[in-house]
Amino acid sequence: MDDCQLRLSECFNVTVTGNTFLVGKHDDNSGRMSPKYGMVIDRLKGCIISQNNLYKGYVDKQIVDLGGHGEQVIIESNVGCPVSDMDCPEGKNLRMRWE
Repeated sequence: MDDCQLRLSECFNVTVTGNTFLVGKHDDNSGRMSPKYGMVIDRLKGCIISQNNLYKGYVDKQIVDLGGHGEQVIIESNVGCPVSDMDCPEGKNLRMRWE
């Protein structure tokens, strides 16, 4: 579960808002696209995760919520989609195109 952009576990009074997440490879374009997950969260109290942009910011799943939260946790209005194989041809880095 550590293959992610952001990992929050047993946190309280944390605000995560207005961030942009993007996948990538090593600097020399080797390796696989990563990370697998945008965020992995569990056991939060008094936390807000809202209005983050994960457009092509993960490979498999935007948010993995493992639960166990206490009171006053808001997780909403986070947008995004996974990166596809078409976005990352073999030997190339991420291509962003308007289509």
